[in-house]
Amino acid sequence: MELFDLDPRQLPIARLYRVPYEGCMTIYDQVLGFTARDTRSFYSVDDDIFVDFGGAVEDHLCWRPTRLSIFISLFANKRHAEYWALKWSARHNGKLCEVFEIDAAKLGYYVFDAEELRQGLSLHVPSGAEASILDEYLVAYEIPRRAIVGRRSSEDIQRGE
Repeated sequence: MELFDLDPRQLPIARLYRVPYEGCMTIYDQVLGFTARDTRSFYSVDDDIFVDFGGAVEDHLCWRPTRLSIFISLFANKRHAEYWALKWSARHNGKLCEVFEIDAAKLGYYVFDAEELRQGLSLHVPSGAEASILDEYLVAYEIPRRAIVGRRSSEDIQRGE
C-alpha cells in the first residue's frame, strides 16, 4: 500500500467529493465520518502487492459487491459528483442522494489515485468504469469527520443552491 500512497496535502486538488448511496460499501456516521466496510485487511510490503493489494483494488474498481472493500471512492470533479448524484436519484424514483465535500489535506493517510493504481498494478476494469477512474481517488479505511467541509442534497443541486 505504501508504494502507491499519496500525501493528501500535496494532491493537485484541494477538494474531493463523496457520493454515498443506499447499498454502497461505505458507512456514514455524523460523528465519525465515513468508514469502509473492511477495516481489518492491511497490505504491507511483505504481501504480494500485485496479487493481494492489486486484487483488493481491482475488486473495488470492478464494483464486486460480494467482496468487502477497504476503500472509499472520491470524485475529484465536483460537477461529475453532482451529475452522478442526480443520475442515481433519478434512477431511484427521486430518492435523496447527497454530495459531501471533503478537504483533501485533512484526510490523513492512505490516499490513492485510482488511475495510477490501475496502471501501476496492471489492473483490468470494465470499460464502463475507465472514465470514472480517471477522476477518482481512493481512501483506505476512513474519512474522518474533520475532513468533511460541506454537504448538498440532490434536491439542492437541482435547485442550483
